[in-house]
Amino acid sequence: MFKKIFLLLTLATAFTAKSQITSPSPYCASSYFGNYNMFQNITIAGTTLSFGAMGSFGNTNTYKYYNTTTFGDLTKSGNNTITVNPYSVNDFEPVYFALWIDYNQNNTFESSEIVMQNSNTINDVLPTIGAPASPITKTFTIPAAALTGTTRARLKRTDGPLPYTSTYIMDPCTGTGVNYGCTYDFNVVIKNSLSTSETKAKESFRIYPNPARDCITVDGLQKITSAEIYSMEGNLVKKYPSTDKLEVSSLENGEYMLKVYYKDGSSASRKVLVAK
Repeated sequence: MFKKIFLLLTLATAFTAKSQITSPSPYCASSYFGNYNMFQNITIAGTTLSFGAMGSFGNTNTYKYYNTTTFGDLTKSGNNTITVNPYSVNDFEPVYFALWIDYNQNNTFESSEIVMQNSNTINDVLPTIGAPASPITKTFTIPAAALTGTTRARLKRTDGPLPYTSTYIMDPCTGTGVNYGCTYDFNVVIKNSLSTSETKAKESFRIYPNPARDCITVDGLQKITSAEIYSMEGNLVKKYPSTDKLEVSSLENGEYMLKVYYKDGSSASRKVLVAK
């Protein structure tokens, strides 16, 4: 009997540890009259967090703090990249979005900590009512004054002034008149600048053959864990969960940007030519 009780308690503890937190405390709450999932996923430093299927009006509150998700590290040197994949929802109102990182770790998302939003990406408005949905990528530099270590980030989508205006600044908490949206929190880790030797090691990888016809081989001084290929316009065209052999035979002839990711989440890029 004791063994059964112990086993049940162990399973319950394990389940609790893996479940997501539904309270934003000590950060402000963010909820809506119509709150449902409006994002497919987010990728930070090579790690992707999926939010599941698109919801619809009438769903219950979808706020979650993804406290168990581990992203690659962000550094104060070079460029950091975040990609957000939105859904084309069936309501025309929720066209605004923003992503904050609490750089000063004061448990408050401030307007100066907005990393991504409509007006500083290639998107004017998020897709609604069947409009095409495509990834939104932002490359940014972390302020020198940002504190290092683990801190909270928030991704939020909502309605706002219509017609769309690029001057609208989203509130990280519930705003007046906000009816439709979703809010997700997660942790990111900020590190200081890489040393010169670390930077050179990460940039010292080679790809062959180049030009490539069928496959590309990648060799690096440091362990490369995954890779992506982008068009020269910045659109993601292919993802590779490993880098043993990168198949490119399905790509059209032309020049691409190959981006490789290291174990610590940092990345490096190089041009590659596909010629068949």
